[in-house]
Amino acid sequence: MKNRMIFSLLALFAGAFIHAQEVMSADKVMSKGVQVAATVDIYDVDDRQVEQWWRNFMKQYTKSIKRDRKSKEWVADDATISAISPSTPVDLYTTIESNGKYVSVSSWVDAGVGFINPSDNPDAFQALEDLMSAFAHDAEVEKINIELKEEEDNLNRLEKDLKQLQNKNEGYYKDIEAAKERIAKAEEDIRQNVKEQESKQSEIESQRQKIDQVKRKLDDKKKGN
Repeated sequence: MKNRMIFSLLALFAGAFIHAQEVMSADKVMSKGVQVAATVDIYDVDDRQVEQWWRNFMKQYTKSIKRDRKSKEWVADDATISAISPSTPVDLYTTIESNGKYVSVSSWVDAGVGFINPSDNPDAFQALEDLMSAFAHDAEVEKINIELKEEEDNLNRLEKDLKQLQNKNEGYYKDIEAAKERIAKAEEDIRQNVKEQESKQSEIESQRQKIDQVKRKLDDKKKGN
């Protein structure tokens, strides 16, 4: 059972890794006009979770990652991403949009002299796609961690239920032992009661004999004897 679970998790992880490689590039409208975005889709996840993961992911590249309420873009100012721009920081704009079954994460990079694109900046844009792929991979790992936590919680609940059942079982055995002791005491009480009845019956018979003697004595007295 454990081996099957590990195999299933590995298979899920492998499937997640495949998803993480599916980075698409296309012109897309953003706050600075129409620019080429690198986009990844993350399935079966909540957009707020993805936002949290994105903030955490970007902390390794920048100290400033904020969401612009008007454009709804996450803006990473002066991000140091050497694979994209070896010598100067860049500004990275990101949208995180829920599309029902999946969440789309799209990023654009302003390298200071304009936004990079696959035609003019093939190496830099490939580095952006690699960055998005790495994020999607991390997101899939987070998804598996959540699933693992849920399954561990389920196991803990089942183990707690089992412990309660075991405690009840122990209680039942204690009740049985206590009942056996009560039964044994009752049986001893019955034996003692039978003896006491027999003794009392003898006393009663003796008392009846005494009464008969007194009655005969009374009858003799009445007859003048």
